Amino acid sequence: MNISGLWVNKNNNKDDNLRQGISALEFEIFGLAETNTDWRVVEKDSRLYANTRGWWETTHISFAHNCTNPPRGKHQWGGMALLSINKAAHRVSDKGIDESSLGCWCWTHYRGRNNHILYLVCTYRPNVPTDPLSVYSQQRSTLLEREDERCPRMAFFQDLGKFLNTALQQGEHIILLMDGNTNMKRSDLHGSLGAFGLKEAVLSRHGIAGPETFHRNKTRTPIDGIWVSQSLVIECSGYLDYDSVILGVDHCCLWIDLSFTAAFGHNMPSQDTKP
Repeated sequence: MNISGLWVNKNNNKDDNLRQGISALEFEIFGLAETNTDWRVVEKDSRLYANTRGWWETTHISFAHNCTNPPRGKHQWGGMALLSINKAAHRVSDKGIDESSLGCWCWTHYRGRNNHILYLVCTYRPNVPTDPLSVYSQQRSTLLEREDERCPRMAFFQDLGKFLNTALQQGEHIILLMDGNTNMKRSDLHGSLGAFGLKEAVLSRHGIAGPETFHRNKTRTPIDGIWVSQSLVIECSGYLDYDSVILGVDHCCLWIDLSFTAAFGHNMPSQDTKP
């Protein structure tokens, strides 16, 4: 099962490029961060479901963006979406967003055989503030209105930890597609996710001498990652060139190939079955 995360950070119309890229590379789950859209004010025939209708036999979509303030227009920094395609779509049992409604993450819940449960979570941790409409500024404003004085980056860090802890206590597998705006090799986020028993699927397989994942970063620092439960079997993983899936994006595409058996279980023979 091919799973990928792509971070867009542009508002150009890339629908056809996206469809062609996902289909050519045979992704079955695809995450997008920085969709930069307030879907509340987008016409129905221009929303994600309408735009992707007919692309594949079956599609399921989870998405999130900041819903805590009145819309200012169609453009809104931040947001993310998860596309489950064909076989993966048939495994979906639930979906949701962060409880804060700040657009910190969206998730899709998949159910397999023998009570195997898999959470796919697509997340965006805000960067340091750059302007009044940045993701950080949006979230900071709402947190202060709620008398919550936490820095949005720290609030993300803490709230995601609670979410992961609940899922892991229930014995569920986790795959976290993340634009963390921080070093995936060494950082507070790296240490915290490691403490939850998660590993970065690309770096843990190929070593930490990997490339940067944002085109303006020239220090070989990946700020994006795919974090997975130790119980999941990653058959291969890697980074694609910037224009491999969608032309003109400024983050590269990360991908993993995951064993379906490990994620969704398999039929176990009964104890009295004779050879």
